[in-house]
Amino acid sequence: MDAIVYDEITTQIGGKTDPVSSTGSLHAKVADLKVSIMPTQVKSWQRVTGSVNDGSDLILALSSVNPAKCSVFINGNQIIYADRYEYGLVGFGSVTRYVSAFTATSIALTKSTSISTSTGYTTGVFSVIIIELY
Repeated sequence: MDAIVYDEITTQIGGKTDPVSSTGSLHAKVADLKVSIMPTQVKSWQRVTGSVNDGSDLILALSSVNPAKCSVFINGNQIIYADRYEYGLVGFGSVTRYVSAFTATSIALTKSTSISTSTGYTTGVFSVIIIELY
């Protein structure tokens, strides 16, 4: 019985070396997705990084894209330290960033905090991934 089950699983899942096929094993179908779907959906992608050590906007240069056809993923953080109790924050707080402007060749990240008085910021390093679809 085990041999029958093993043969069925091997047939359905297949191996990494199975040829690309939309009707073959699972491995063959996944390989077919990489070949036929991904290149037709994703036009370009890019990763840009930058750092900022104050509360100013972080403006990053991009290769030309159509912002209406892009998904944007932001990763990074910055720490602010306040000199007094304000808006529920004593001492240190996290500053995240959001997209405030997005053009064909640049993206601006603005701080997302309500703290107006501070004694300083740490250097925040941010990474942005832009995926442009057709």
